[in-house]
Amino acid sequence: MARLNEILDDLVIININKPNIVENYARINYFSEKVMKPARPLGQNDMWIAATAKTVGAWLMTTDNDFDHLHPKYLQRILIDAKTGETIDGII
Repeated sequence: MARLNEILDDLVIININKPNIVENYARINYFSEKVMKPARPLGQNDMWIAATAKTVGAWLMTTDNDFDHLHPKYLQRILIDAKTGETIDGII
């Protein structure tokens, strides 16, 4: 339990009620569903993740290629191979 608390102490908590996060959520949603041809809708959780990363300038490390169409216009992402843990695309 002590190790878990150490890990949790290192996490950055971001309040998603920041106006910029909501604005970036709307921009990413519009881009994904209206601008992209064909549309690339994201799930709501992925949209919150992308909007938060965009707002705070964080790099998104993911095994999920659903974010590919947002890179690099809306966020910086590092794509990781889920099987090997190797970087597929991005900078580490």
